[in-house]
Amino acid sequence: MTAEELSVKTVIPYTRVYTVLRKLLQLNLVQRIASNSAMFSIHEKEVVISILCEESKYSINGTEGHIANYLYEIQGK
Repeated sequence: MTAEELSVKTVIPYTRVYTVLRKLLQLNLVQRIASNSAMFSIHEKEVVISILCEESKYSINGTEGHIANYLYEIQGK
């Protein structure tokens, strides 16, 4: 899918599509098609779900750590 097609399908303004695509590339949720660097494809849905689950677990673990530190600080005072 091209950036223009993505813009039309998702209603993301064309001027923001490449920003979104860069973020998706960083998260390894999409890939560039080697034969045409302007074309992108999504990984298999199982891969995307796995990546998103790992990101969520990482975020939750970080939040739990912050809460534990906060509770330790307020209980110690």
